[in-house]
Amino acid sequence: MKLRALPVIITALVSVAVLFGGFFAYRQLTLYKPLMNMVTAYPGVNSAQISINQKEVDLKLDLKSNADLGSIMEQFNKQSMPIVGARKVKLEVEDHSD
Repeated sequence: MKLRALPVIITALVSVAVLFGGFFAYRQLTLYKPLMNMVTAYPGVNSAQISINQKEVDLKLDLKSNADLGSIMEQFNKQSMPIVGARKVKLEVEDHSD
């Protein structure tokens, strides 16, 4: 039985695209988007950047001057537990208060 190169290459490319595309879609739809929607909905948050890896979640917040960081983090910890799981949350805050 002789293998033809073109069908093998096309099959490999389609398989790689489906696997990696599915992985990135999963990360976007189940991790990043829900966390971004959650964080930007808090009162006092101008913008947020989230970076997720296997061991930690890096959360960079740009806060308004009247933001209450304690209540924001309390809400975040309660609401994000199913998404974040056992990862550590690393917080970086840019505050524009006087």
